[in-house]
Amino acid sequence: MPVPVPLPVPDLPCDFINTHSKFDFRAGASAGASMELIEENLLKWNQMGLFPGPLEAPEEFVRRVRYCLDLMHTLAEENNELIPGSTVEHADRELTFEAWKLTQSSYGFAPLWAPLFFSNYRLAPWHGGCAWIFQVRTDTPLGALFQLRREFKTKETFLRIYHRYVLLAHEAVHVARMAYEEPKFEEFLAYRLSPNLFQRVAGPLVQSSRESGLFFLLIVLLLVLDVASLSFGVFVTPLVWLHAAPVIMVMMALARLWVRHGQLNTLINTLRTVSAYPEAIACRMTDREIIDWGKMSSQEIVTHAKKLSESSLRWRVIYKAYFIEKER
Repeated sequence: MPVPVPLPVPDLPCDFINTHSKFDFRAGASAGASMELIEENLLKWNQMGLFPGPLEAPEEFVRRVRYCLDLMHTLAEENNELIPGSTVEHADRELTFEAWKLTQSSYGFAPLWAPLFFSNYRLAPWHGGCAWIFQVRTDTPLGALFQLRREFKTKETFLRIYHRYVLLAHEAVHVARMAYEEPKFEEFLAYRLSPNLFQRVAGPLVQSSRESGLFFLLIVLLLVLDVASLSFGVFVTPLVWLHAAPVIMVMMALARLWVRHGQLNTLINTLRTVSAYPEAIACRMTDREIIDWGKMSSQEIVTHAKKLSESSLRWRVIYKAYFIEKER
């Protein structure tokens, strides 16, 4: 299997972007690095989409950073064929520029370290790509990579639905939040990057593949029962009520969509009064924090953020990156 190559460094208007020439990130995460040195690098790792998870211990976070920043070499040394039969091309600046410009402007990160594969492996005919979050072994940290259809090597769109830069930016949210187990708002955050209003609003309608699978299974079951009922001339009264189940599921999903959009927007609007980077903060918050902090006043949010920064590595990064400048 070809060895994945690093994504190019896009020429974005940010000092940190030229990482490989200005700063050696792996040096800060090397074994035996002092806590002082690690703290100096926290903001730079944050800008690369490597920030601590809610339940991630500092030493576990450092291990994950070290592993991710050296992921290309690790895959090459261990000859891990994570995507069988895939081909890897050196992605030029034009391929990733718009995607990382979008994630940087909205959420304050560009995942330059993540390998990019071009392959149709395990992709349904209508899927444009995905992000793989994995552990090679049970004793290794989490890692991640991007997979795009082969067509995206030369084309910017697929099926007139997927745009390469939007798809990469969407999946980058999942990669950055790899250490999170917070499913309620992650798709909402990912779909906020879409330039299409309908996708931004309706994209997170389905929360999981299990949910969509249950819905389509119910539809198929109803069709089978209807055909059987007509074939045998048997009318079963409960089947009439069962037909309401898909409608109820859709109505519940729409209600959930409305409520969660409202909760996320309320939080972001409040954060906007205390920080110049409200969406970046929201991207690093848990589901419970998004719901609860949206009910707080601006002053309460600042107070809570400052207090948590003294005990939580994740909030130390958030507070230093997005609150202190506004306070000044």
